[in-house]
Amino acid sequence: MSQHSPAPWFIDGVTIKNARGQSVASAGNNRKVLGEELDASLHLIAAAPNLLALVRRMSALRQMPAEVADIVLSDARALLARLDSH
Repeated sequence: MSQHSPAPWFIDGVTIKNARGQSVASAGNNRKVLGEELDASLHLIAAAPNLLALVRRMSALRQMPAEVADIVLSDARALLARLDSH
């Protein structure tokens, strides 16, 4: 599998850009998705690198000390809260 564009990804209008400012994705051509749904979709796409990193960390939860696993789960809750707020 090839590597994705480097994180962080950020929203610039209806375009998602990577850390180098290059376009990763755009939602501008979809006229059926507007307003809050478009905003939530853009935030979900922009969070993709963080979500992938979190899934990779969570896949090793059973091998982690409890204190480290708690931190990973706290990070997961925080990321979900940020996504739920959009």
